[in-house]
Amino acid sequence: MPDNETKELFVPSRMKQSELRQFILDYCDGKIYTDRDIPKEQIMHVFMILLFAEVETWDRGSIGVIWEYSSRAGPMAINGYPTFMSCRIMHKEDWKICFPAIERELKRRKNLPILVPVNPELKEIEQEELFKEKE
Repeated sequence: MPDNETKELFVPSRMKQSELRQFILDYCDGKIYTDRDIPKEQIMHVFMILLFAEVETWDRGSIGVIWEYSSRAGPMAINGYPTFMSCRIMHKEDWKICFPAIERELKRRKNLPILVPVNPELKEIEQEELFKEKE
């Protein structure tokens, strides 16, 4: 390529609302692995495909998160982390939408009230003991 030609920078596509919702739910269900789940120095070991990518042609200011479905992990692990030979790149603006929604959804799930029918044969304290979290 001649020196006077410049390559167009890669900018991740924006996701549709339905895709954002699915990402949030899948992440909260533990189906998605992101670069935020690992130390920064492990990114190239986990998302190995990036070793072959022309990252210098990426518009780094538009990248929100690198991710992939956990089911796409390879058969080996490095330093206890899965490895992927594929990845997806989320736009920064989409990540700004997803991250707070993920936090809200995880909090909602953690605090989800469980309604349990009362057993009239047990004293109230015995019923509470049945549903205490194991420490």
